[in-house]
Parts: sequence; structure tokens; C-alpha cells
Amino acid sequence: MAESDREPLAAVFAEEAAERIAALLQLVEPVDAPRPLSRNEVEQFCHQLHALKGGARMVGQVQLADFAHRLEGELGDRQHVLLVSRQQWRNHIDQLHSALTAPAAQPLAAAAPALALSQQRVAVEPAALDTLIHQMVEARVGQQQLLGQLEQLAGELPSAAQRSLRLANQRQLVLLEAQQRQLLALRMVPINSVLPRWRELVRSVAAELDRSVELRVDIDTRALVDRTVLEQLMPLVEHLLRNAIGHGIEPRQRRSELGKPATGLLRVRCGCADGLLTVVVDDDGGGIDFDRLSAIAEQRGLLSGSDAQRQPLLLAALLRGGLSGAEQLSTIAGRGIGLAAVAATARDLGGALLVESEPGAGSRFSLQLPISVELRRVLSVEVGGAPYLLSGRAVQRVVTFSGPEQASQACGSEYPLADMATLFGLPPSHADRSRAAVLVDCDGWQLALRVDAVGDFSEQRVEPLGSPAAGIPGVAGALLGDDGQPRLVLDLLDLLRAVRAGQLPVGSARLLDSAD
Repeated sequence: MAESDREPLAAVFAEEAAERIAALLQLVEPVDAPRPLSRNEVEQFCHQLHALKGGARMVGQVQLADFAHRLEGELGDRQHVLLVSRQQWRNHIDQLHSALTAPAAQPLAAAAPALALSQQRVAVEPAALDTLIHQMVEARVGQQQLLGQLEQLAGELPSAAQRSLRLANQRQLVLLEAQQRQLLALRMVPINSVLPRWRELVRSVAAELDRSVELRVDIDTRALVDRTVLEQLMPLVEHLLRNAIGHGIEPRQRRSELGKPATGLLRVRCGCADGLLTVVVDDDGGGIDFDRLSAIAEQRGLLSGSDAQRQPLLLAALLRGGLSGAEQLSTIAGRGIGLAAVAATARDLGGALLVESEPGAGSRFSLQLPISVELRRVLSVEVGGAPYLLSGRAVQRVVTFSGPEQASQACGSEYPLADMATLFGLPPSHADRSRAAVLVDCDGWQLALRVDAVGDFSEQRVEPLGSPAAGIPGVAGALLGDDGQPRLVLDLLDLLRAVRAGQLPVGSARLLDSAD
């Protein structure tokens, strides 16, 4: 096979090989399990190796193919399998990954038979696919605008014409939505394809800092995520992994003094549900020193009195970038601005970063992102007589009630009432006009934000506004309404964090008082 003919196949093989290696890694987890590989696991191992070997030979990766063949032989010896630990198999998988990424491609002794045309994959440039998706989204938005204009002109058209146009428009919307979802599905990739990269990062950072770290991974191998989301997710998770090793997990001697195992534990869990990707990174290190962080916050005038001792307020300041003790607080160094940058990127993608930490016991960082960046789930509300759109993971649920006397009962005692108009910097709403509330949770701070009316959730394309609007607390982006007019999309989680971090004129006490 000519080198020019092999190059397109090599790109496809590299993608497939990464997926197969990620599947192999999943088979040996947890690596500290005392039991050897089961017969079923051996069969799955061999299946992945056989496919990997065949593809490697086709594209000239002789070293990789030979190593996969040798591992197949070892797996065929049941007595040998019973004596080999899962950690040893993981080391072999790491060697496979090294062979895959090594710049070595030896010539083939004999060319592999060509695939039939019906079995060949069609290569599509990512940029071309992105363009098609953008065009499809624009077409759907335009169709929605036509439907809105049709509703406005309904009184000027005969009933039969109204029904015919409405039916045709709705049918077109259904077709566009189906085509859009099919195009988005083509851009989905398995989340576990990034596992080898994360493992290599943990090993290199731990070696550089002379820390002993064990990485445990729990990933749903069936989980798929938008390639664009995965590309932007990788540096965020890598930042959290570096922080966990550099600022969370203590050195060996310090861990021994504290009565902890010399090897620190770092866990990564990934899963997809209801259109949301959740990645959790937690460690058993020292956690965040909230006492010293409170002292720094008081010195800078960010918090005062008893509020300075409340962990959620300090976390809000960290995640909004209003507090960083990098110069004075070694356990937080790199977590002030760094965490704010991670939280801001997650917000720009329509998601959120949540943080939990217990001093001396470790920290947990949860990234929540939509599995696709093209469409975001937004909620329409009316506040002060004007329509607004809300985005963000802070929304727990929506409740409706008939009058102000039923509001507290409908929301529950754990969600004290507040006025969303005050949060938006608008004049307080009249309680007797409010008929709904949006229940939110901001890092443990639960509120029921009263609104005039609430609409439905919908999936919309939200456009980022860029600088300087992106720096305004709570601004998630904008979208075109059915009437063709732009509408601002607000992020409640970011807004409430800014309130707690003291970055808005509205304080938490005033927000709660506004409901009276």
C-alpha cells in the first residue's frame, strides 16, 4: 500500500485504537482488586487486542501489532492469567498506548486486502461537519421565527390557510430537529478515549512533585460526548488533576505523620444522563484550609463577621475570582484564579463547577457540562413585566401557586423566598402579582426566587457575547427569540455566586428581605 494511501487510514486507525485502549483500561479497573481477570474479561481483552492488531498491521504499525499479538498469547495461557495482577495488565496497556503514539511505522511485508466499498468509512473533516451543524441550527431558528410571525398574522388569514401553514411549518421543524440531532450524533465521541492522556498526566506530575498517587477511574464506557465539549473538557480536568496532586495530596512523610496511607488516592468518575456530562475529581488530601482563607478574606474586606467562617461564601469567592491566597496560603496556591478560570469556562459551555472540601479529608470537584455545545436547556420567566431566559445548573425545580399566602408552603421551609427582580437589579416585585418561583441551589445555599410567571424549558442555541460582556456576573449569552429580537440568557448560579462573593450591590440579606 502506498504511503499516500495509508495516511487517511492511519488517522481513522488512531481514533479507533484510542477507543480500544480506553476500553482495555476499563476492563482492568480497579487495578488494586486482588482477583485476576475473569474468563469473560479475558475474552473481551482478546477481542480488543485482535482488532487492534489487525488495524495496526494495515497502517504499518508493526511494533504495536507485534506487542498486541504477544499479549494475546499470554492471555491464552489461563495459568499465566491467574498469576498476573491487574496492575501488570494496566502497565501492558500503557505500553500499547506508548507504541501507538510512537512515531514509528515500519513497512509491511505484504499489503492487507482492501475493504469492500460498502465496508469503508467515509471521512468527514470536523470543520465541514461543524459548518453543517451550524447551518442546520440557523435553519431551525429561522423556522421558529416563521412560526412566531405566523401566529402574529393569524387573525388576517382564513382558518383553512392558517391550519395548512401551521401544519407545514411544524412538520418542517420536526424534520429539521431530527436532521440536527443526527448531525450532532456524528460528532459524538466516547469519553473514555481521554483516559490514557489523564493517566500519563497523573504519573508525570506525581513524579515531578515526588508524590505517591494512585489514580482510580470509573467511566461509563457507553457514554458519548460532543467532540467540541471533550476538547474543552480535557484542559479543565487536567487542571483539576494537577491541583489535586500539587495542592491536595500531601507528601509521603506528611501523610504518614497524619496516619494516612503513604499513597494518595485520586479518583475520576464520568457519566452522562439527561443530556448532561458530569466529571467528578476527588482526592483524599488535605482539603482547603478555610480558617486561613477566612482570615485573608477578612483582611481584604470581602467578608466580615460570622460570614467569613461560612464555607459556601468562601467557595463562591474562589469560583468567582474574588479571592485568591496564592501569595500567602500555600494550600490554596493556584486554586484562586485557576478555579475561577475553570468555573468561567464551564459557565461559557452552559455548565458549572461545584466544589466540596473537608479540611484534612480531601476535596471534590464536579464539572457539569451539556453533552453538546450547540443546544442548551433554558427556562423562560417573566420578571417585572419583562421576559427573561435562565440557564444554569442551579435550577432545581419550578413551583407555581395561586397567591402570596401559598408561596412559602409551595416552596418549602428549606427554600426561603427571595425576589428575582432584586437579584436582577430591578425594583422589587409586588408579592400579590407573583404566581411562580424558581428553586435554586448555589453551593448549598438554597433559595426560592419569586417571578411573575414561568414558561417552559426549551433547547436553544445560545451565542456567547464575548468580551467585555462575558465578564459581567450572570451573563451566559444571548439568543434570537421567535420575534427575531435578541434576548439575554442569564446564569443564576453565577449570579448568586457573585452575590455571595460581594461582587454585586445586592447582598444575601437584602435579597432575602426583598421577599417580604
